Amino acid sequence: MTMHVQRFTDSPGSAVLSACREVYASAFAQEPYDEDDSQADAFIARLERYASERQGFALDVAMSEGQPRAFCLSVLARPGDWWREQVAASIGPEAAAAWLGASCREVVHVAVAPAAQHRGIGMALMQAVLAAADAATVVLSCHPDALGAQRLYVSLGFTVLTTKFRSEREGLDYWVMGMRTD
Repeated sequence: MTMHVQRFTDSPGSAVLSACREVYASAFAQEPYDEDDSQADAFIARLERYASERQGFALDVAMSEGQPRAFCLSVLARPGDWWREQVAASIGPEAAAAWLGASCREVVHVAVAPAAQHRGIGMALMQAVLAAADAATVVLSCHPDALGAQRLYVSLGFTVLTTKFRSEREGLDYWVMGMRTD
């Protein structure tokens, strides 16, 4: 399967959005996420909102035979952005200054369709994000039981900033990981 990565810096249109929704739904229906189909609709709404409202919007899509097989959604995170402020509170002021600064590239979602997993596609997507990073750091959160994703990020050079990040009071403790790009 020949794959190439295409970057969208605004909403990619209904055909790509629909295919990315299906990739998201199938990838995140798996363990450890076990998301239901409504989460895929919420993802599309978030993607469209980020495309119009967030600086540095980037949707890197791994395409094969004209169809999306995987994607990575990222944005620039700045002071005042909800996720960035949650991470800053979780890692403390010194680490926040070092890793989040005036802006960082926030990896929002990475999803690879189950049939395309374990072929280096997630690695290729993350390398595309890192190569085009327009901030000194790239930061992401990772499910505590997503061992494959954790191994991928560590193999790329990401550092674990905390294993105790919660975006919801009763939620799981997620990992926050960062990598310097400068």
